Amino acid sequence: MNKIGKYEFTNESTAKSKIAALGTATDDNGNIYPTHKHCVVELGNITITPGDYDEEGNEVEAPINSVMYHVDVLWKGLEPVDAEGFAKLKASKVPLLQTLADVSVPLSTPSIHIE
Repeated sequence: MNKIGKYEFTNESTAKSKIAALGTATDDNGNIYPTHKHCVVELGNITITPGDYDEEGNEVEAPINSVMYHVDVLWKGLEPVDAEGFAKLKASKVPLLQTLADVSVPLSTPSIHIE
């Protein structure tokens, strides 16, 4: 089963350290590559309010960007959690929202704040 998670971090370096914690390796040429099968997309500081521009393309009002660093993750190969499994997780008080650093069962809801 695949699941999409949307995450916000207070800064880029925190996001990168959490992403690296998913697992990396280095090839013979010194290139770092992921060892996990998940798809991670770093969106950065997304635009909250678009800017305004005149007919000539000059900026009239600057866009407003989020102060948070955004990352989307397509978690691949997760075990599905049925209603009974969900009830067991809830009863055991296991946090249902987990960070990228804890990826054994990355349950998430869209647009959560992680820090």
